[in-house]
Amino acid sequence: MENLNLNENLKTALKTKNFNSLTTVQLKSIPMILEGNDLIIESKTGSGKTLAFLLPLFQKINCNEKTIQGIILAPTQELASQIFNEANLLKEQSNINLKSALIIGGANINNQIKKIKEKPNLIIGTPKRVLELIKLKKLPCHNIRTIIFDEADHILDKSNFKITSLIRKSTLKDTQIIAFSATIDEGTTSRALSLMNKGKVLKISQDTLSSNVEHIIIESERRDKYEVTNKVLNAINMNKCIIFTNSQNDINLLKETLDFHKKDCIVLSGEKNKKDRKLSLEKFRDSNINILISSDLGARGLHIDGVTHVINLDYPLMSNEYVHRAGRAGRDNTNGLSISIATKRDLIFIDKYSKELNIKFTIKKLVDGFIV
Repeated sequence: MENLNLNENLKTALKTKNFNSLTTVQLKSIPMILEGNDLIIESKTGSGKTLAFLLPLFQKINCNEKTIQGIILAPTQELASQIFNEANLLKEQSNINLKSALIIGGANINNQIKKIKEKPNLIIGTPKRVLELIKLKKLPCHNIRTIIFDEADHILDKSNFKITSLIRKSTLKDTQIIAFSATIDEGTTSRALSLMNKGKVLKISQDTLSSNVEHIIIESERRDKYEVTNKVLNAINMNKCIIFTNSQNDINLLKETLDFHKKDCIVLSGEKNKKDRKLSLEKFRDSNINILISSDLGARGLHIDGVTHVINLDYPLMSNEYVHRAGRAGRDNTNGLSISIATKRDLIFIDKYSKELNIKFTIKKLVDGFIV
């Protein structure tokens, strides 16, 4: 930690957080960010990526300048809000008067314009709303020195790249670009490099998932998946559990099944508005309700303490989405379990994921209320 050239305020903040040592991604990326490099950084879930970009940003930004000097882009409102809260906590713990503004879709745009007029140093937001305000000439970009793409495999995918590249084009040519994600494929790498000057790729580990997470499969017919999920919940000794599904219909049907069995659960759904999704997350974090049903994007990148189990009602089509799902458990060096309820057709994905992600899946059964 002493070799990172962080200022004393940030070192004090780390001591307040009881961080005696930094993670590998923090140790390797922070010096390179401080040197001004354009970077693509791949590091497994739960490895401390958020602090890896917040610490150097807090050091680089001149708080005496009443200008926007950095933008952090996240794919969801919830993840952007989480980063915003982390930035405010670091501000408090470091006593560095860095002013941030949260600019996300679903919130009142006029209130956000007022926030920008207060001249924050850092914008944290979702790409569509940030671009909207740039087009309205309400978000000045001529002093921006650093752009962070969090969950870059989503922000820089084909469907989002046009928005991201327009934001990039609104800044100066020498603006520092940094992309973070747990999984970054060749396409994402190519698109990221096209936005950079002399981009470097930093892969922290070959393993995209924590070794603390065990991966098991329980076979089921498609029609029985909801009841099998209920039986799995009865069989496991969980602290908190996130159940992932591929469709809104599955979210609704699973919720009905768990309601019937008198299991309290919370839904994180795209059909809910921003306020309701925020309340859902807060309730899951802070209450005794320990089951969350979510889509992939809903819980992407979120750090929810105490998640011990992840259940996949069905398989994501892309292996990188499996990484983001399973990575919700087993964070901060705790043990986790990822359970996939799989049909015979789903098993096609097993060999693919096993090879691509270098993980071992174990097929188990439900017998007399136990997973064996």
